[in-house]
Amino acid sequence: TPVTMVNIISRANNKMEAKAIGSAGGAIAATVNLSLAENAGSEYIIKINGLRYFNTPSSDTQIVPFTIDNLVAERAYAETIAAQVGLTASGGLNISIALLNPIVRSILEDSTLYTSTGLVSAQYNGDAFAKSSGVSVALPVSGVSYSLGVSVAVSTSTPMIEASVSGLSDSIGGKITVEARQNLNADGTKVDSGAKAEASSSGGAVFSGTGAIAVANNKPVIKTFVENSSGINFDTVSINALSYNKSYAKTFGVNVGGIVGVGASVSQATSGGSAEAWLDSDIELNTVAILNIIANAEEDAYTESLSGTGGIVSGSGSSSKSYAEMIIKAEIRGSHDVRVMHDINISAIDAPKSFALAKGVNAAGLAVGASEAWATTESEVTASVGGTIFTANLEILAQKTQQTNFDNGNATAWASSGSLIGINAT
Repeated sequence: TPVTMVNIISRANNKMEAKAIGSAGGAIAATVNLSLAENAGSEYIIKINGLRYFNTPSSDTQIVPFTIDNLVAERAYAETIAAQVGLTASGGLNISIALLNPIVRSILEDSTLYTSTGLVSAQYNGDAFAKSSGVSVALPVSGVSYSLGVSVAVSTSTPMIEASVSGLSDSIGGKITVEARQNLNADGTKVDSGAKAEASSSGGAVFSGTGAIAVANNKPVIKTFVENSSGINFDTVSINALSYNKSYAKTFGVNVGGIVGVGASVSQATSGGSAEAWLDSDIELNTVAILNIIANAEEDAYTESLSGTGGIVSGSGSSSKSYAEMIIKAEIRGSHDVRVMHDINISAIDAPKSFALAKGVNAAGLAVGASEAWATTESEVTASVGGTIFTANLEILAQKTQQTNFDNGNATAWASSGSLIGINAT
């Protein structure tokens, strides 16, 4: 029976979950909660070395498709929920952390490849979600009461994703695609995954103070390359590094103080890391018709922060900061002779979106509020060519563009108070 295709396929789907739920009560109530979901340094690697595939060009057997396809999906979920009620004092500390930092690689090296269609692909879909919620209440049964609450949520996704071909000494075929992707399917559809953190903290007492902090970081390292492969002899060669980079952080805090209520709410989201595609090799045979080197990213960093307080004296602070700052590179590196008959397309494109919203609300006899919102896009986009190029058409594009119906950055901050004396800053 003739072989019609050769597929080397790996699939992994991992879920990590941690929860910590606590409550406390009494004259003095205190609680501490911590949950952690982590995948630390797992490696998912397909490596083919010394392949002699499949038939010589003169063979009577048909040259068939060849595929290396490595797809990994992971989810880390950490949640902490706490409530405490005290007669005199109540306090709580709630922390939730979700971490993902795997290595996903598809490698073909030191080989000979005869194929009609070749694919070397690595894809990672990572979803890190941390959520922390706390409520602290002290009932003023015997006079003065105090409540204090702090809630922290941190989610981080830092995968290393690589698809590479090196040492290809001889080859022939219609086309070969080398591609590494983050949160994108092969057909270009997005996977709704990323780094997400939510924190909320509420308190009530004669003297009440709370703080909520949420931090989300999504910083992939994506590498796609062809190196030291002077035997490339395909009609079309495509080298692609692609990313959908999403980070989301949201905080919510409410304080009700009989005399004094103080609250702070802080959110920060960063879509960073890098996506790089490059060729670092001679292409000596004048049989390659088209060479595509593409690095493409879409960034979505979103933060929202709300802080509300009430009391005779009330103060709140709300801070929201979002950063879109990926490094995008598409390059022909080194001092090589690159011979392509028709077209060379070198394209590096980033579409960053950074949104920050901060809101503060106070109701008191004397109210002081401050809100700040920062939305920045600081991506670095590079497309370049080195060496000596022989081709009919050469296109080099480095572009920072906008997502549909949205400016690259949008920041909004507002503070309001209902009081006899109100002071607000935004």
